[in-house]
Amino acid sequence: MAVVLWLFADTFAASLYSVDDLAHRAVALWAAGRPIRIASLLPVLGPVDALLALGAVAAAVTLAWMEWRSAALTRLLREGTRGQFALLLGAVLIWLAQYCFVPGVLLGGDTATHITRFFEVSQALAAGHLPLWTNDQYLGSPLLSFTGPLTYLLGGAANVLIGNAMVTGKVFLLATKLLTGIAFYRLLRRFGLARAAGLAGAAGLVGSFSYVHLFLYRGVYPQALTILFLVLLFHAAEGLMTTLRTRAGDWALFALTTAAMIVNHQPHALFAAFYLGIFGLVSLLAGRWHARGLFGLVGAGVVGVITSLFAVIPIITQAGWVMIEPGSAFFRLRLPTLIRLWHLVMWRDTRTTWGTDYWAYLGIVLLVLAVTGALAAVSRRLDPPRRQIAFACLACLPPALVVWNPVVRAIMFILFFVAILGALGVQRLFESGTWRGRAMTLALVALLLDVGSTAVQPVARTDKGFLISAGHAIAAWRPQARVVEMPLGPHGRLHGSVGPNATPMSYVADVERVAGTHNMAATRVHNYAITTVKLAQHDLTMRGRLSTATARLLAMLNVRAVVCWSSEHMGCPVRLSPTADGVLGDVIPVPGPSPVLFAARVVALKPSPRFDKPMLWDADFAPESHNPVVLGIDRFLHRWEKVTDPRLDGMAAALAVRQLPTNAAISAPGWRAHLVSYHVGLQRVQIRLRTSGPGYAQLAFPDYPGTLVSVNGDQVIPLQGATNLMVLPLPAGALRITLTPVMTVWERVSAAISLFGLLLVAGGVMVLRRRTRP
Repeated sequence: MAVVLWLFADTFAASLYSVDDLAHRAVALWAAGRPIRIASLLPVLGPVDALLALGAVAAAVTLAWMEWRSAALTRLLREGTRGQFALLLGAVLIWLAQYCFVPGVLLGGDTATHITRFFEVSQALAAGHLPLWTNDQYLGSPLLSFTGPLTYLLGGAANVLIGNAMVTGKVFLLATKLLTGIAFYRLLRRFGLARAAGLAGAAGLVGSFSYVHLFLYRGVYPQALTILFLVLLFHAAEGLMTTLRTRAGDWALFALTTAAMIVNHQPHALFAAFYLGIFGLVSLLAGRWHARGLFGLVGAGVVGVITSLFAVIPIITQAGWVMIEPGSAFFRLRLPTLIRLWHLVMWRDTRTTWGTDYWAYLGIVLLVLAVTGALAAVSRRLDPPRRQIAFACLACLPPALVVWNPVVRAIMFILFFVAILGALGVQRLFESGTWRGRAMTLALVALLLDVGSTAVQPVARTDKGFLISAGHAIAAWRPQARVVEMPLGPHGRLHGSVGPNATPMSYVADVERVAGTHNMAATRVHNYAITTVKLAQHDLTMRGRLSTATARLLAMLNVRAVVCWSSEHMGCPVRLSPTADGVLGDVIPVPGPSPVLFAARVVALKPSPRFDKPMLWDADFAPESHNPVVLGIDRFLHRWEKVTDPRLDGMAAALAVRQLPTNAAISAPGWRAHLVSYHVGLQRVQIRLRTSGPGYAQLAFPDYPGTLVSVNGDQVIPLQGATNLMVLPLPAGALRITLTPVMTVWERVSAAISLFGLLLVAGGVMVLRRRTRP
């Protein structure tokens, strides 16, 4: 046992120390335009690297010699105690999670989106507020109402303690990976599998590159919890359905896991219920599950659904306020192509797919073991209960290959059932005693080598600190203005960021952006705001400068500057004649940004309903798409600019609203108004104005029913601006305007229902414990 732990510890250190040095050397060579060769990489290694390599070789040779002489490793795997396997499992899981320990900035996929949200939620929690709103994203948008809140509440709470959202992101990945591996091991043991088979299954699940790919390259952090909940759901269901008495622990676990999975991400919960239904139906028909357990299972599920309703009802009732489309989460069918199937078996240790496809390398050894388990079931070389488990998994795999949804990561369900079958394959080798029992040992070693080859992932970048510095620099503008981000592609090509994304600029600093992270939660100003960003991209690309009309549109959104960045540095191309701004490099300033636009009167200007919704994505702005909605919004924005005729001093000829008020303000000739002060926090906005008489002000914040607007302490109902910004009627004199988020009626009602669900869980546990007392 000591030699095994020595080998894990030595190779773990070598991976973090030596491989990390090699990775940074390779990045430096690439940035310098030099070829990456072995001869150019080796000089970075030193005496410590040599000692670590020699130690790893010595440990491996010692372990092989001990196995040859006395079958020490095989005996450990076959006869090891509970404590020994706890050490083994912990060592394996920590080794496979070594990328969580690599220093530097995480970047892949949606990573920045979720780490940014950890930071935002932690700010609200640290201030003692329920995190309802963010003014950093999409001009202002609901923080948690239209996204699965559980991941962000947990990550935000952790960040309050840790104090660095980037470190919090790594801790989150580490914790969920360890918990998932342990839970899956316990599930396999509950299935009646040997400890060695449980160890192999856990390593195959969380060590598979398809698991690593989800989080390092695609950055879908919430689904780390979804996989954990999937395992716990099956674990609790197995306990409820294979015993004659309903256990309070399993009943409560099933109810709470059901609720947690729904709260975390509703579409995945729907798919999990679908696969549990297939698995359960086969288990019932085979007689492994008892029908009398259905009462407890269904009851726990219903209580779980009730408990989750605070994250469901508001989405259904308030979806019209934002860009989300609740009906888009249902089942769809798609036959897998050969290239998609090839992704599952082709060894890769880099990003595999783009877009909505998440399939990646499962692990060829894991697949061989899964086939072994399936064949053992078909040929009746497994005992009946385990054979029935294999058939239940085989029934779930075909749907997992064809049932699809763009927001559901189907790969996790494929991997889950393949890992169970792989553990059954190891169980078959465990029972067969082939090659004096060493066939199982060789299979387990091969599996660890396979998953270990892709677990060495030094993807965190220490050369991206300039993005963190840029975030702090932009935060120093606060509370003055927003920013438009323009990532630079090949040959300095500009690409206006429309979301859903973020950069490390938002990891540890407040950066008010026109785009944002979760576009599903963006308000109905979304399409108009990102069309403005794309107009700016078009102007800069085709003309080398912002047109007057586009500059006015950006100023209306309180945009101070366009900020450019590439993978190497901050700064816009020199050809655009930008202005130097410290660590931000060269930026493109926008003249006259203001959070308020004043006018003495309002005029009616109503867009087509299809301009508000459905949501526009980046692909809709591609020239080849010829999207009529994009062209229509483009024309509408230019019409708005001509009607309002905004000036650099914050005054406009008129403000465009969708419906004229019944009692329009009448202003005296020469009406004037000006901004006295402006402060915007994560959730609260305070504006002080002074007017010479009644008039109107358009605020650079979205018109949203869940925002409480007050003028001098009195609540007012804003007018809906033509582009879904709020327009306020103003009285004369000194005015204090406050914007704060509030819980809506539906949010309060659903929260009360969920609290009742928690009481039902507690009551159910009490009743079941009394019934099961001897």
